[in-house]
Amino acid sequence: MIENDQNFVSLGQEEQEVLQQYPYEIGRTERRGRGWRLETDRGSKGLYRYKSLDRDRIFAVHHALEQLAARGFRHTSRHIRTRQGEPFVRKGSSYYILVDWYSYPSVDFCQDRDLQVATRNLALLHRLGHVKERQEEVDRVMNRQALEDRNRELQEYRQRVEKRGRYNAFDEIFLENARKMEQKSTEAIERLIASDIDKLYTESSEKGSICHRHWTEKNLRLSKDNNLAIIGWDNCGTDLPVAELTRFIRHVMDRRESWDIDTGKEMLAIYEEIRPLDKRETDVLASLLSFPHKFWKVVASYYRDGHRSEELLSSFRQAIEEEVERDSFLEKLRQQQRA
Repeated sequence: MIENDQNFVSLGQEEQEVLQQYPYEIGRTERRGRGWRLETDRGSKGLYRYKSLDRDRIFAVHHALEQLAARGFRHTSRHIRTRQGEPFVRKGSSYYILVDWYSYPSVDFCQDRDLQVATRNLALLHRLGHVKERQEEVDRVMNRQALEDRNRELQEYRQRVEKRGRYNAFDEIFLENARKMEQKSTEAIERLIASDIDKLYTESSEKGSICHRHWTEKNLRLSKDNNLAIIGWDNCGTDLPVAELTRFIRHVMDRRESWDIDTGKEMLAIYEEIRPLDKRETDVLASLLSFPHKFWKVVASYYRDGHRSEELLSSFRQAIEEEVERDSFLEKLRQQQRA
């Protein structure tokens, strides 16, 4: 039921009809991006609209979150069921879902407490997140083939610039470092092959290993008493847990602007206390971390996408400096693993 108040002008007739399907008294409403924040007699809720093409994705996310909840991983934005027990409402060509709205502040990966909570919960997700029956094709954004494609791109960009013969500041920096980065990426790929990463992806697919895929600050909300609410599940799906862990470590180091070995060791210690990594996963982690992703990303942005700016040139110099830091980080990590 929706009260009669001018605060509800953000809701259209269709949305008001959708909310009639839920057992809530609706108070103030506010448009937020592609959704609405609602104040109800049972707390804040979020209403979101999806196109009919998103139907399968809605089902997949709902199924994943319900199975996670059944295994004890409950601090997620699960779909609230209607009076009829449905996890969504279909209205015309649109689908609507209702979820709890968490007002906690986003975590800050520069704060040790927040980072510890985020790491612990990622490990818990990877330990509990095995979804049966509704398996998807595993996401292979960071698999061997994807990295081979990036390595090939680096070679093609270098050959193209060398053939052109006239260089600007970006070209000169690129050519000075290109062959070294190609070698680093080749070595990373060779180590991935040796660690049998393709088999790991196959095993993850068979297990239905669920990953969030956007384990970043904006999707992790932390209360003062360390209750973590995890939102932004739209792109969750079957993936390789150690690949998500790698992306998380890279993101944290980027946020802290330092490849600090003590931070890395603590993250891995917290993670492995809950979900230990086997030898293959440890090798894959080191290999994925050693690939020059940021160097490739900046180069592709410049030569493929045509971005031109002083900011990009500055980012390029920073990416090259970070390679030295990351090499030192990885060497210290390998020394610890050999000890």
